[in-house]
Amino acid sequence: MIGIITVFYSENFGSVLQAYALHHFLNENGYDNVFISTRNKYSSHSFKKMIFSFGNQILHGQCKNALYAIQRYRYFDKVLKCFPHVQLNPEVLNNIDLFIVGSDTVWDVDSKYFRKSSNIFWATDLPGDKIIAYAPSVANSTVQKMNSLSFPRQTLDKIFALSARDSYTFSVMRHMTNKPIEFVCDPTILLGSNGFQCFMKSIDYEKYVAVYLFEKIGEEEKLKIQDFAKRNDLILISIGKVLPWCDISVDPSIENFISYIANSKYVITNTFHGIIFSILYEKSFLFLGYNKKKVTELLGELDLDHRVPTKAEDITSIMNDRIDYTNVNRKISEIRQRSKKYLLLNINKGLANE
Repeated sequence: MIGIITVFYSENFGSVLQAYALHHFLNENGYDNVFISTRNKYSSHSFKKMIFSFGNQILHGQCKNALYAIQRYRYFDKVLKCFPHVQLNPEVLNNIDLFIVGSDTVWDVDSKYFRKSSNIFWATDLPGDKIIAYAPSVANSTVQKMNSLSFPRQTLDKIFALSARDSYTFSVMRHMTNKPIEFVCDPTILLGSNGFQCFMKSIDYEKYVAVYLFEKIGEEEKLKIQDFAKRNDLILISIGKVLPWCDISVDPSIENFISYIANSKYVITNTFHGIIFSILYEKSFLFLGYNKKKVTELLGELDLDHRVPTKAEDITSIMNDRIDYTNVNRKISEIRQRSKKYLLLNINKGLANE
């Protein structure tokens, strides 16, 4: 039995989908697996947080977003019950043959959520010969912050197989250990677009731009996006939240996230998994998350760094520049095969150590 230590008790589509992808990949390869519970008071799936969000939206006159807060909570409450999970205790520890830490930003030491459960995410109480790190990310955590804490270096020194999801994480880890580190892909890439067909649904629109944003964007950027859509006879569809400058918003669900990206003409996002799924479905996309190293470096490695505008005036030219996915798919295929090899080889090594 393999225990997965990652983010799954979440209302973030990307977090849930990467957890699903690793779980599904292991099942496909004949490895029984279960998630180790990482739920704490900072988990994004929380009744208290839903009530707070609902009240806050009502106070600001955002009635539809208030409704979405309830819908999102109910939806994820149902979905997350499908993820087999256990609390980490001595009995469970005896029944788990191997642990995989990752993927997602499980080693983000600036996050309250990850710091609260650092003993689990950093596997401080687990034997190193039973731990594989698969595609963890430190987000934007610095080497200095890592070195100010005792557990990051201790964990890196004891884990028998290390890997990183992005080159920034790789560089941070390299400053802290001389052990070999493999550069691997997010589990969603490992699984590929065909692995998410079960979430696909029919939709009522054809000519549209899918908009999936976490953080707010500038007014000038909104105007440029609206102008591009108008000139190209496209509607703007926001996934999972009401954005007044978009034409339509759709309910928060994984099915909508997958389907509206897969069937779009263009995608605009400022999230890591918004980019990943844009690439998996070979979409022309625009990335507006300027300070997200984990994404900008991934785009650079795929020769897609030109999809990040340096100013609002760049938006139209980027959107009009179609992506030739021949080279991108070749690079994705290479890293997917390398990642599969790393994971399966080290699973076999880890199980041999039990």
